[in-house]
Amino acid sequence: LQEIAPQLGASGEAEPEVIVLAALVASRTDLAATESCATQCIACTLDRDGRTHEVLLEFKHGAVNRVSVNAEAWFTIEEVSIAADFIALRHGDQSLSARYFVDETALHLWAASRHYEFLPGETRRVRSDRGRSRHRVADSDRR
Repeated sequence: LQEIAPQLGASGEAEPEVIVLAALVASRTDLAATESCATQCIACTLDRDGRTHEVLLEFKHGAVNRVSVNAEAWFTIEEVSIAADFIALRHGDQSLSARYFVDETALHLWAASRHYEFLPGETRRVRSDRGRSRHRVADSDRR
């Protein structure tokens, strides 16, 4: 699978929903460690075709509640499910799902018959200033 992954789909601009799916996979170990009662944010960066995307994942009561891609508007997501090679979520009345594979350097995502390859970057916890667009990085939470 590693050898043929790049040939399995065409490249092209990734939609924000696909970037969110990739960010959830890339930060899945951090997702498991979120506290169940506080509102928290995890920021992660993903590179694709020379372009860096920053995704902010906001958690409320231990579940992903809202996301923002590249400092754009926040949108709500629900019913996130991550398995060993599959991820799914709901955004409004739209369901999104993808298969994924993570190798030593890249995250491969197959969604809607297309292949996307992302290079995961830094994942860190940030403090959210609810209602503002600023996010402060807690120095102790950088990875």
